Amino acid sequence: MARIGRDGAVRATELPAPPSVDVRCSRVTLYRSRLSPSGARYEPLSVVELGSAPEAADPLSVVRRFYAEQAGAYAGGGFEGVAGVLSEDVVWHVPGASPIAGEHRGVQAVLAYMDARRRIMDNSFRVSVHGAALIAGRVVQLAGGQAVRDGREVTWETVGVFRVAGGRIAECWLVPFDQAEFDRIWS
Repeated sequence: MARIGRDGAVRATELPAPPSVDVRCSRVTLYRSRLSPSGARYEPLSVVELGSAPEAADPLSVVRRFYAEQAGAYAGGGFEGVAGVLSEDVVWHVPGASPIAGEHRGVQAVLAYMDARRRIMDNSFRVSVHGAALIAGRVVQLAGGQAVRDGREVTWETVGVFRVAGGRIAECWLVPFDQAEFDRIWS
């Protein structure tokens, strides 16, 4: 960060690479600097809780927490942890014509949908998250699924688009890379 006067000139300077430093913090605050004759005054514009705090509410941390809880449920655990990261009026959009397709509304409907996926795949369903980004206020995540169904391994790829509100998932749109294959896998 730097500050120069209104008429100041800036010239390019070669700088050495900064040292590698681990920064541990639980929130980032964006400030506006208001200059006056008596000095600078700093106003906080926005605060974002980061994933280093156990209950961070930033959208990426919420989605990461959801996938960790979901992995435990798909490995045979309960869905209580998953329910804890869903808003009461959550909506899960699953396209296609398979038994899991539809618009699942409310925590119980979404948990029933997830339990159906677990049962259809004989408790072998696993999700591998390839990457996620916060874009236009939504978490966009690439993930792959794998399971054993009727004695054969099946795999698929999806994009998940998540809307997070109040530190919980409020809505998800699941978008398979190959809708026809996705429907065949889940039918």
